[in-house]
Amino acid sequence: MEPEPELSFVGLAARRRAQEDAMEVERSAEAADSRVRRGRGFVGASDREPGMIDEMDYETYEQSEANTGRAQKSVEGYVICATNINDEATEEDLYDVFSEYGPISNLHLNLDRRSGYVKGYAFVEYATYAEAKAAVTAMNGKELLTKTVAVDFAFSKSSVKGIARIAGP
Repeated sequence: MEPEPELSFVGLAARRRAQEDAMEVERSAEAADSRVRRGRGFVGASDREPGMIDEMDYETYEQSEANTGRAQKSVEGYVICATNINDEATEEDLYDVFSEYGPISNLHLNLDRRSGYVKGYAFVEYATYAEAKAAVTAMNGKELLTKTVAVDFAFSKSSVKGIARIAGP
């Protein structure tokens, strides 16, 4: 590489003037657009193109069954949560017990990473409300592997707890 030639005082002054002129041009360009723009979505209503929609149309999810009480359907079915599960329970144990009330769509049993034992709860998914309600009604308060299990719907429309929030008989 060739070393830069030493600039005289006149050369430094000329370079400095050129830099100041460039900065002045930038300042005048910024002053021409005096709107403040911060973050994402700074486009104001006046900047929108004609015909742009202000609100998004979201897909709504309708309940297929009319009388589900406060139980809320997930995307694929009704999910129930069983708590106070014995540490040594297996998926097969839960599958055998909960499949008596209808075909199980999905069964999820969380394990502790360190110990390898069950964390104490499980999620069981049924395709229909009637199957899920039958499992909740029958299994809530029953003993499973020496522990009393509490069973309820995982998703609900209110914060009311217990069997009282399920649709009436």
